Amino acid sequence: MNSKMLFSLFFMLLISVVAAVIPAPPVIPGSPDSPSTDPDNDDDNGDQTPGSGGSITGFIFESVPRGVSVYLDGAYKGETRRVIVGLRAGQDYEIIYEKEGYVPQSVTKTAEPNRLLLVNLTLSTEQPEQFAPPAAQPPVQNPRQNQPADTPPVTESNPTWAVFLWIVLGMVLIGGLAVFLIVGKKTSTAQVPMHPLHHYIQSSLSSGYDPMRIKNALLQTGWQPQQIDSAFRQIYGGR
Repeated sequence: MNSKMLFSLFFMLLISVVAAVIPAPPVIPGSPDSPSTDPDNDDDNGDQTPGSGGSITGFIFESVPRGVSVYLDGAYKGETRRVIVGLRAGQDYEIIYEKEGYVPQSVTKTAEPNRLLLVNLTLSTEQPEQFAPPAAQPPVQNPRQNQPADTPPVTESNPTWAVFLWIVLGMVLIGGLAVFLIVGKKTSTAQVPMHPLHHYIQSSLSSGYDPMRIKNALLQTGWQPQQIDSAFRQIYGGR
């Protein structure tokens, strides 16, 4: 290998090293290689990056799932993932996410100067109509509620206990009546204690005294004729 070939190889290696070390020149704004900040100009991933010049006040739109339609103050701005810049700092923006088969969501964000704010929303799937929750039933009012203060409280009765109570009361009344009849019968059949007048007449007759003599003796002791005659009739009638 001659010296000319060695010099050519060394020169090519030197150029390669210099090209790897020296950085690429900056992209001039407005040139064909500069990224676009136009909302309608997207790359393959649906992202937008701000240019090197101008305001970077804006939002970064992310969502779960991806591919959600983005509306900024009612204007369609494409689908997530997306970056919108050049907005007015300090202004409130209404952001709406919509996607078929999902429940739309909205949020209001205030643009901050020279800042990209992340707007990341998660959409939930719409619930099928056949699985819709039942309509709310009106609450059952308690009869004790909304009751005037001067009215007595409402008492809740139990029909079963009322019937049982009436049966017990009936049995008690029937038992009491039966006891009363039995005791009354025994009392009526029991021997009534003998009156002293009856006892005197009965014992005198048993001793063999004459009824007239007994009557005269009683009259002398202060007994009335009617009492003596009534006692004789009861004694002779009981024999």
